[in-house]
Amino acid sequence: MTQATPRDTFEARATRLKEVVAALEKPDVPLEEAVALYKEGLTLARDCRQRLEQARHEVELLTREGQPEAAQ
Repeated sequence: MTQATPRDTFEARATRLKEVVAALEKPDVPLEEAVALYKEGLTLARDCRQRLEQARHEVELLTREGQPEAAQ
């Protein structure tokens, strides 16, 4: 198993996404920079969503494994 670098964590990506959104909300962002930020934001949002879905799925599996057979 490879260890994630601090920049690869969900929390780091979510924080960067917030920074991107804040930058895009500024009225004086040049068009080219805004487009680049938007692309980065889409990538970050997609990745965060996938990681959340994966975590949710893992929790569901773990929860099912901990339940008695009759409850399933």
